[in-house]
Amino acid sequence: MRARGISSVLLLLALAGGACRTGVPVLDTSAPPPSTDGTIAGTVRGPGNTAPVAGRTVTATSTRSALTFEALTNAEGAYSMKVPPDRYRLRIALRDGEQLYDEPGEVTVDPSDIEAGQDFIVLGPRSPSR
Repeated sequence: MRARGISSVLLLLALAGGACRTGVPVLDTSAPPPSTDGTIAGTVRGPGNTAPVAGRTVTATSTRSALTFEALTNAEGAYSMKVPPDRYRLRIALRDGEQLYDEPGEVTVDPSDIEAGQDFIVLGPRSPSR
């Protein structure tokens, strides 16, 4: 019995030793590839640039390729999206009766850029005329 136990241990050690590779790092310690995407970020606010507008879709459309990227505003009215370098036209989905008071228009994103401050101000529906 004892010889069988020793042979089992030796077999396990041989298998474990054979599974290890020498001279090759377990983790890749080389530098990560450089980031080529940029970021577009901003806020959507209501009249007076005070109240955040949450749950709105902001779309960035490439003026060259027509590729589109979308982000949803959070509770603070903020949005952020990763995009490849290009020139983009920014739009926001408006609801019935709303209009834009201010919008960022077009923005150029270079590799690893952060284009912050791409803000929208949305005015609510107009009051009916009397």
